[in-house]
Amino acid sequence: MALTTPGYSWYRRTAANKPLGGLYNYYTVATGNLCPQGWHVPTNAEFQLMEVVAGVPADSVVYFGWRGKGVGTKLKGTTGFTVNTGTNVLGFSAVGSGYRSWSNSEFRGRNQIAYYWTATDDAGNGKPTVAYYRRLDGSTHFIFKATTGKTGGKSIRCVKNP
Repeated sequence: MALTTPGYSWYRRTAANKPLGGLYNYYTVATGNLCPQGWHVPTNAEFQLMEVVAGVPADSVVYFGWRGKGVGTKLKGTTGFTVNTGTNVLGFSAVGSGYRSWSNSEFRGRNQIAYYWTATDDAGNGKPTVAYYRRLDGSTHFIFKATTGKTGGKSIRCVKNP
């Protein structure tokens, strides 16, 4: 059953997958308690700024879908994906931590996909059950932007407060 309260899990609920990091639902992100003091989960706008620095054209960051040729490579770590690992030139160090599906709670994509929640939901656009995320795949060198159900399990990044 999908949680509509804060929750997380290791991939496939196995402690051996702890090095991949937790997979959190958005309700956990919304608590504001995931990051250490002085840090926070980045907003959609903050991810967009990072994408521009990484090479996504500024006029493209607002669009959904795959964007920024080569940007995924810059954000992926040099290990952690079965194919097309990255150069990690920006120090983001993404690994293929996989995800937990919002629709059926199945775990998928270990060593192949990395999903990251933003701290931004889409309630302002009349969609209170979805939030923004970014995705990196071993199969592509781009970065993906979209929204999805808040009950899914995704990774998070913490960024230092300004």
